[in-house]
Amino acid sequence: MKASAPWPAGIAHDFNNLLAIILGQVTLLETLPPDPHRLQKSLDRIRVAGNRGTALVRQMLTLARKAPPRLEPVNLNAVADETLQLVAETFPASIAREFHGDPGLPLVLGDPNQVQQLLLNLCVNARDAMPDGGTLRVETQGLPEAAVLRVADTGVGMDEATKNRIFEPFFTTKAAGQGTGLGLSMAFGIVEGHGGTIRVESQPGQGTTFECRFPLTR
Repeated sequence: MKASAPWPAGIAHDFNNLLAIILGQVTLLETLPPDPHRLQKSLDRIRVAGNRGTALVRQMLTLARKAPPRLEPVNLNAVADETLQLVAETFPASIAREFHGDPGLPLVLGDPNQVQQLLLNLCVNARDAMPDGGTLRVETQGLPEAAVLRVADTGVGMDEATKNRIFEPFFTTKAAGQGTGLGLSMAFGIVEGHGGTIRVESQPGQGTTFECRFPLTR
């Protein structure tokens, strides 16, 4: 029961991330001069975020029925590229984005919607760690036994005490009302649910790197 308690608030947290993308695109359309190309790009991103919201509802129904998620081969490079496009115009311009994908990356067996939610949560965490700007770096790497997804930032970093608690539900270093403390706990649950591992490297003032390893399809 302890592990299931955060889900209702966690779902709201995920929807807030998706709604931020949708509302950000709507704001752009309202404030920028008419441009058919800009319109199509925004509509595409709104559609993708809407589809992810629909997928999130399906996950809620799956949880309610206690049915296992449907797994399929997942290309982490494709998920990373799509996620970075989603956040491109909702993150501040002071944050540079880099993506370095391994062209020979093998497929993993997983739920693509959950994997994207994992990456979105890690990117949002990186954004919040760089209030004065910096660089968000996402990279993938293929290993003989796993596919690796890394998310690194050049932000404020964490001390050892904070690192030891970051995956706890509701733990947050943010001010009241600025975070639920669920993003990283849900990231941990998603990776663990895929039979993978997640670890973090960080030092105060030297940024943070999350590394997720997923078992390969057989």
